[in-house]
Amino acid sequence: EAEANEIFAGIESRYNALRASSASSSTKKTVGLARYNKVANGTILGWSIDQVQPWLAQGLADAGLSAYSGDTTSFRSASDFYSAISGWDILIDTSGEPLPHGGATIPMWSNLVSGYGFTSSGGRDYAKSLPAVDNSAIYRSDLISSYNNATDYSEHLQIQADVLLGDFVKIASAPSGAKDTKWYRNLPQNVPVNWASASDCK
Repeated sequence: EAEANEIFAGIESRYNALRASSASSSTKKTVGLARYNKVANGTILGWSIDQVQPWLAQGLADAGLSAYSGDTTSFRSASDFYSAISGWDILIDTSGEPLPHGGATIPMWSNLVSGYGFTSSGGRDYAKSLPAVDNSAIYRSDLISSYNNATDYSEHLQIQADVLLGDFVKIASAPSGAKDTKWYRNLPQNVPVNWASASDCK
């Protein structure tokens, strides 16, 4: 028990130090969660903005970021979706890339470019006007993943709050997309997934 208390005290101490270092930020970047809705035959049915859960909003706030506070919203028009996210400095993608015979896999940057319509007629030029696209600030929480789509993020974030905050601080301060994070993968920079197997678990 004493060892566990020492470990958690260290986590709390590191978290508070990171939070204090971010408190002086005068300009808060806005972060939102979004996804494209795609079916197995490749058809894009629309786009959605997801509501940011309170625990995530708190972590973002402690890093000097401001979470999008709206409700979950769906869009059938790409231009309406672009307009809705035009004030976001950072986009966290929650999409799943469907497989032809069922299930889904982790999307790569090329999937997001297609899924969000960044290469459609006029899409590329318009998309570059979006701060999250222009600043290469689009992320997913799957930097460490297994081949069956489990993520280290989902397994460990509850007990490593200091590491999560560290990722958010790096994302907040990076001028053109953070690449030295533990869990958040930068897609425009084509940061590769660190694929893990059972033998990697300790």
